[in-house]
Amino acid sequence: VNDTSWSAAGAEAKAKTFVEHMSRIVDVARAKGIEVIFTRETHFSHSAAPDRWAFQISQTLEHLLRAADKLAAERNVPVIDVQGAYREAQAEAWLKDLKYEFTPDVIHPTQPGHAAMATELLRAMGVGLPLATAERGPLHLVRKAPVRLEALDAHGTVTETETITLNVRCRNFAPKPMKGDVMIVAGTCKATKPVSLTPNGMAMLEFQIPAETLTGRWACRPLYMAFTGDGVFTASHSPFYYSSIVNALKKAFTATTKDFRPYRGEGKQNCPVENVVVSFGRGGIDIEFKWADEKIVPAQKGFVGRFNKTIDAPLDLNERQGQPCDAIEFMFDFRPDKSRGRFTSNADSLPDGVVRVGAYRIEENGKMVTRLEPPAASPDKATIMSATFTDKGNGTFALHHPIRPGSSALGFSMRVTDTDEFGPGKGQIFYLTGRAHVSHEPMSYILLTKRTPGIFYRIGY
Repeated sequence: VNDTSWSAAGAEAKAKTFVEHMSRIVDVARAKGIEVIFTRETHFSHSAAPDRWAFQISQTLEHLLRAADKLAAERNVPVIDVQGAYREAQAEAWLKDLKYEFTPDVIHPTQPGHAAMATELLRAMGVGLPLATAERGPLHLVRKAPVRLEALDAHGTVTETETITLNVRCRNFAPKPMKGDVMIVAGTCKATKPVSLTPNGMAMLEFQIPAETLTGRWACRPLYMAFTGDGVFTASHSPFYYSSIVNALKKAFTATTKDFRPYRGEGKQNCPVENVVVSFGRGGIDIEFKWADEKIVPAQKGFVGRFNKTIDAPLDLNERQGQPCDAIEFMFDFRPDKSRGRFTSNADSLPDGVVRVGAYRIEENGKMVTRLEPPAASPDKATIMSATFTDKGNGTFALHHPIRPGSSALGFSMRVTDTDEFGPGKGQIFYLTGRAHVSHEPMSYILLTKRTPGIFYRIGY
């Protein structure tokens, strides 16, 4: 996508250069005996309503891809249409929520977007067919097939000894009977079942995913499904999310400095926040921690943030590149289970139902004090303002946040900015969960509950 130069102008000239370079790649690769496959790139977008800027750049990208298709036909290079699979998945997600984001920063896909592309590569390469046999055949470049698979949406919680039920709908669009096998892969769990389909018929298959096979604290991965039989091979996917649950009523969640990971990869490698203890009590969530920063950089109002936007507050709580001063941000996912795990905001905002507050230092009357900043535009501001923040002395602080009913669990995360001088982008960012866009991966948050520990799962969008 960088070959568009991030502008809509000069599409013809850009396409000419693009094709020249792609042609050279084919020459060099084939001279060395390397097979070449083209894939179509994703596009520029935001939710179901891209702005004019993103739409116009996407038109330039489409021009480049059409030129690449022409080159592929001339040079006999196969093309895997990952963009087509990606857009089909987008359309399915938008049926559930028009705010669903596949590219929060306009271009880098979220995990559901990557899942759609990864599954199309798997399908095209015949993953599910026997290896090294004639049956595997060449690349499967046509996505449509008479048999189609669909995982039914589901969400809920199970204990670590229970299983997750996966229902797969298998449809035959051919006017003749079809017989074959359906394979599913979910994490490290793999299963295969036979299926017989009447002409234009349908069958429901039930698979069990043992919770004990779900490795790690959380994940979002493609649930891969493939049908083989009667000369037909097809595959599809559904996003499969899961997160382990901590019973915070029985045992407090704790984190040390080593649990916070640096984002930028350079500069400071040790987070100044330590001894984090998170628990339920007094009708809300309680967080106690020590802020052991050797050099304090206080906040200043009226700084200039991204895109030359003036922030008339100590912190910018929609900032994705860290704060200009020393700060600790707390993220709380109050969403109900029905929408937990959905990516529903761009990179400079927050999903509805996810609350973000920040702590900062500022000098008042010749003394350094610590304050809590709520997001000014939050619909939950009244609730947030009832949160209490206490300086317990010796660098130890406590935050109490009330909890509203409506969900079986609460997602929680922290992000720390540590800098030696005031200014946007000058500090190191440490995050407790997620990745660079910490607020957009709420499924990765520490999942706390007052109930039996286990697994929260989500199948589908």
